[in-house]
Amino acid sequence: MSITISKHAKERYAERIMDRDNKTDVAVFLRDHDDKIQNDIEKMLEYGTLLYEGQSFKDPKKTVGVTLSGSWVLIWDTREFVVITLYCIDLGVGDEVNQAFIKNAVEQIQEAKTQYEDTVKRTLDCTSTYQSLIEGNEAAIARYKKLIRDLESQNAGARQMISAITTDKQMADDNVRDKVEILIGRQRF
Repeated sequence: MSITISKHAKERYAERIMDRDNKTDVAVFLRDHDDKIQNDIEKMLEYGTLLYEGQSFKDPKKTVGVTLSGSWVLIWDTREFVVITLYCIDLGVGDEVNQAFIKNAVEQIQEAKTQYEDTVKRTLDCTSTYQSLIEGNEAAIARYKKLIRDLESQNAGARQMISAITTDKQMADDNVRDKVEILIGRQRF
């Protein structure tokens, strides 16, 4: 696994794993042990447990991975494959309590992941059902719109026929009136 280790993560490695406690010691350690830092962190990622991979809470545009290796947490950018930082889970009450806490937290995370997967499956099933309903409704809407257009076209034709018939009636009425006028001597009535 080839991943880039940020300068910040390398500094945290020197401070937190190798107990370098001042800037000079950290800088010297980074200069002299760059390959070791790279290899150690790559192994932590390779053999660690991926707890989370998804949207970053700090930067929603960034996708991060959270990996647990022993009691160490590594946070890394999953798109750019850059380890951002690392730190140790230490409650300050001894290794036994720390391990129990980590174990319990990992179990809760696994349970939450299982619930998430179930939710995703259920969501996909429901979405598929509703998508099918929408598609069926869209097809029916298209049919009804065509039917409406056809009916509107028929109505327009019927209106033209009514107009033509009305004109014919008026012409027939005018013809009768003309004949009556001839009979009565061209008197308009």
